[in-house]
Amino acid sequence: MRLALVVLGVALLAITDAVTENKSMGKSLCRPSRTCPPIYAPICASDGETYDNKCFFYNAACNIPGLEIIHQGTCGEAPVNPLCRPYAICPPFFPPLCGSDGRTYDNACSLSMAACVIPDLKVAHEGACAPPPRNPLCKPAQICPMKYDPVCGSDGSTYANLCLFEDAACYNPYLTKIAHKRCGQSFGNNHNRWMPF
Repeated sequence: MRLALVVLGVALLAITDAVTENKSMGKSLCRPSRTCPPIYAPICASDGETYDNKCFFYNAACNIPGLEIIHQGTCGEAPVNPLCRPYAICPPFFPPLCGSDGRTYDNACSLSMAACVIPDLKVAHEGACAPPPRNPLCKPAQICPMKYDPVCGSDGSTYANLCLFEDAACYNPYLTKIAHKRCGQSFGNNHNRWMPF
């Protein structure tokens, strides 16, 4: 019987939350005089308080104008990015934004959702992010020879030959050639071993 009441409470909370969220776009989130179910599903709000569930949050919104949900969970769980807005679905419109992580987000909603999991994410600028710089060593290969003439790259990898190294440089704009030898191979006498890592 008790389990049935808890399940019924969860179902009612989910249904009323879905209805409330659909109606709340641009309107007050105040939902006064509701009896809230005894379910712990914490919500961190814009006032820095943690509410036991959305029902308690909606009741608090009646007394605190502009109160918004920041994220699911308690307020002290992780640093909260002020851009974080946990939307369920973002609208399919642009303009794109470039995030401080170098990634292009479809719109402000997408960036706001990402900010919930990337605490230091900010808007770098409006519009798409610039592509990463092109490596001047990049020479995309159509077919590389099957010859072993090792090249040590700055990433610590030994490439079988210069052709394969130059092809890899197209995917890593910061890759440079360390030596025309296998990585970790001795350069000079055996007492002076050089490793690129």
